Amino acid sequence: MSLLFLLSQLCIVPLAMADQLNVAPKACATSSEALPCRFSISVHYQTETEQNLCLWLKHEAQPRRCYTGMKELSEELSLALEKDATIEIRDMNSRVLLSTQVSVVLFQPPQKRKRRGLNWDLL
Repeated sequence: MSLLFLLSQLCIVPLAMADQLNVAPKACATSSEALPCRFSISVHYQTETEQNLCLWLKHEAQPRRCYTGMKELSEELSLALEKDATIEIRDMNSRVLLSTQVSVVLFQPPQKRKRRGLNWDLL
């Protein structure tokens, strides 16, 4: 009976929320003639404590935007990428808190099949 009581109490206690970074979409599809791939992404970050944060693209020397005293951020970014990139949330000391990958996928049209020249319209 006491074990059942303990299990019911565990279900009531809220669990600590982990920091979350969500990016959508995570890929851009284009042909090799249409590079760079231009698209907009939605970045959403959530944490338990207020922090001073910066939103970075890993290959860039400067942050895209910085925020002070944020628990949650939602941002819309316009990107033009030729290769995969990493989006990072960093603190003011440039320590990476969370990161995620955004992919550039090259579309390859299917190979055209050769016509054999056989005439099947005999009937």
